Parts: sequence; C-alpha cells; structure tokens
Amino acid sequence: VTSGTMPSKARLHFFSADPAQLALLTLFYTKPLELKVFRGSAELPISDTPPTLADAAPAFAFDPQARLLTLLVRGDPDAALRAYSIITTNKVQVTLTLATTLDEFFD
Repeated sequence: VTSGTMPSKARLHFFSADPAQLALLTLFYTKPLELKVFRGSAELPISDTPPTLADAAPAFAFDPQARLLTLLVRGDPDAALRAYSIITTNKVQVTLTLATTLDEFFD
C-alpha cells in the first residue's frame, strides 16, 4: 500500500501459475519519471504503445505526459516469473523558459 507516491523500488506479484490468466494494470505517477520494469531478473523492453490483453508476452509502456504506467502481467508456472519489479531511475529533468522577441529568435 502506498499513499500518494510510489517508492523508488516497488514489487508486484501475480499469483497465478496459469499462463492463460493475465491482468492489465494502469498506475498513475505524480511526476513523469523514468521507469524500468523487470519480470523476475529480466528487464522488460518498453513498448511504444500501451499493451493490451491480446499481447502474448508481459509488456509495459509509460506515457510521461499522462504519467501512466500500463503493465500487462501474466501467470507462469515459475514463481520467480510472477514477480514484477518497478524501479525508478535517477534522472535530472530541466525546464527552461526563454524570453526573447520574434526578431531575435529568428536571427
């Protein structure tokens, strides 16, 4: 259970051993962080599009503008592959404001 902010390391478990059982999770983050997701000890590649229930393998996507992590979890006979770790990576984000005239901007 978390109250407003996800920890820098979070672990989710999907307890089904049946690969036909799956769940699509959507988690909201308060900041557009950079995330890595692991299934067992293997890092999942980030997808350009959010996963759907029709996807064959576990997958995830993160939309930094909407701040939504979408994660497809699937059952597996191997208990280690039913654990998903979400890790926040350290990253510096800079927002810049530039005030100039149109003439100076296009020179």
